[in-house]
Amino acid sequence: MSDPTTHLTPPDPDEIADEAYEVTEETYEFEQRDEQVPAGADRPPTADEEAAAERAAGDVDIDEVAAHEREMLERGAKQQGEGSVP
Repeated sequence: MSDPTTHLTPPDPDEIADEAYEVTEETYEFEQRDEQVPAGADRPPTADEEAAAERAAGDVDIDEVAAHEREMLERGAKQQGEGSVP
């Protein structure tokens, strides 16, 4: 029995790149409209969500969270290589 994958030809990377990054007019128009939408929650919290947040608030050490945030910001600022932001 022969190898069933021998007939497959890998795609041309240039063709894939062109198709993957082609921006259509529809995409461009959507992005223009989307830029005008302010960032934020799409709705206020429900009563159940507010109650759950209040119950959980006692379990959170704000100082520990703040220290962790500072550590992560510092790590991000020192990020090297792939994934770093210039």
